[in-house]
Amino acid sequence: RDGHSQPYLPLLQLRREDFPTFPFPRHADLFQLLWCPHIHFTGPPDEPPGFLAFWRRQADIADPLLVEPPQPEGVELHECRLHAEFITDYPVSASFESHFSADLDYLLGPVSEMGGAVLYDEALSAAPGVKLFGYPRWIEEAATPVCICGRRMTVLVTVDTEESGPGPLTATRWRPVEEPDPAPSHGFSLGDSGAVFLFHCPICPGPRLQAVVQAV
Repeated sequence: RDGHSQPYLPLLQLRREDFPTFPFPRHADLFQLLWCPHIHFTGPPDEPPGFLAFWRRQADIADPLLVEPPQPEGVELHECRLHAEFITDYPVSASFESHFSADLDYLLGPVSEMGGAVLYDEALSAAPGVKLFGYPRWIEEAATPVCICGRRMTVLVTVDTEESGPGPLTATRWRPVEEPDPAPSHGFSLGDSGAVFLFHCPICPGPRLQAVVQAV
């Protein structure tokens, strides 16, 4: 990685055979996402994005460059495997107009001491963890990027530090019943309970990607 003298870390690998709904280019059947171990928040267009994305053909990878992944100083890597599950989630309250939170407080406030908007975000809105598509679980204000074609981009991949969410209601809803409580961590952390949102433009060829990083 230029500027940090540390290698990119392998963050995510997807095969077309396992994730057929993922928008693979016609020539590719393997997606690989690498991440710089230093936090790169959204900055000017000419600033390095902090990630590398590769679309490959598995048949072309006959002689991998590295058998063992790099071990950057101060970073502990965990090998994990995704077990795909189809879910339905909904945008967090920060994705809507400012009055939406007040409406939720009015409607749901009487049934929860934490407030209607917090209850909605914790128990009813976007899923945390590692996921494809869906809605971003914003940690700060909503920051959906706009493509150079003028269209709002959509989430392609989310990698969240908190696999089952930071709160007890979120964990109860989204933690798979097969996993222990608390759920094991994948070991990837951005700041304090941060997340990476990788957006793409579903219209432009490319594919065109842009990352948004948020942290507490």
